[in-house]
Amino acid sequence: MPIKWSARQVAENLDHLEKIIDEAQPILKLCQKNAVATAKLLNLPEYMKQPLMTFANDLDYFIKGCRCRIDRIRGLLPKNDLAREQRRFEQWLSLCDGDREKAEQGMRSFL
Repeated sequence: MPIKWSARQVAENLDHLEKIIDEAQPILKLCQKNAVATAKLLNLPEYMKQPLMTFANDLDYFIKGCRCRIDRIRGLLPKNDLAREQRRFEQWLSLCDGDREKAEQGMRSFL
């Protein structure tokens, strides 16, 4: 029985999420670097250093965790349905001269 949702759209949105994480990573790494530098300030008490280092580590875990979750979701996609839908979309895209919106509409009209 075919799925009633678009595996291709989910895969494309996951690609977009990965791109956003890629764009955010340098900023998060800068935050991490700043937190570590702050923790190394002269005479900073341990009760201040510890939460700063925890924050820095949390940023790293956050990035890795996001990527792991996306990979896990991607692994749940039905591969055969995804491949079939992708081929169909490429055909529609060709018919619509590369216009993704028109190709999407064309696919929906024949469901």
